[in-house]
Amino acid sequence: MLKGELQYTDKRSRKMVYMSRCILNCNAKFPGCADVPGVYTEIIHPIAKAGIGIEQMPCLEIMGWGGVDRPLVMHELDPKKPNADWVQEYPKLCKREAFKVVDQMQDYLESGFEILGVIYVDDSPTCGLTKTQVFPDVHFQIMEMGIPEDKIFDFEYTFNVVLPQLDASGEGAFGYQLYLEVERRNLGIPFVPFGPTKPRDEEVKRILDDLSLVL
Repeated sequence: MLKGELQYTDKRSRKMVYMSRCILNCNAKFPGCADVPGVYTEIIHPIAKAGIGIEQMPCLEIMGWGGVDRPLVMHELDPKKPNADWVQEYPKLCKREAFKVVDQMQDYLESGFEILGVIYVDDSPTCGLTKTQVFPDVHFQIMEMGIPEDKIFDFEYTFNVVLPQLDASGEGAFGYQLYLEVERRNLGIPFVPFGPTKPRDEEVKRILDDLSLVL
């Protein structure tokens, strides 16, 4: 029996989206950057209500930067040593994991499922595409800002002062590799950006419009 030939009699919709991990769980965000307690309900609820499954993508920062608190970035990253082994390994890790995710996507598609889109965090140095901050340069930029010690992990300061100053003209280490592999295999899956620092109502409406969902 070939993929897609098995006929199910259950209630699955056979429709899904792929999503950056921190959209489903803000506890996974970089320290100081979580702007909601748990999930972005404005995005998640309409998708779930429409009977669309959500496949959570891995957080490569947690995998490659030492864990949830990103201790390697916090304590080991040194502008004088930009070629440290773990820094050089990070893009390779992102590429390997991107291939794994796309393998799974292809399996779903060949089995008769529909992937409506990949919802990714637009300004992330990991999940972003072409208009994002680049690792490790973005962290070197932050180090040069002279942020007051009491503001280093302050959410309001991070969102209102730090993030607007960062260069956002590069490619995300994981997101861009994911995009390239989807294109290489001609899977036809759209990529839908989410900008946490942009007006929330506008972002939610655009995302749902891109997925052809109605609030």
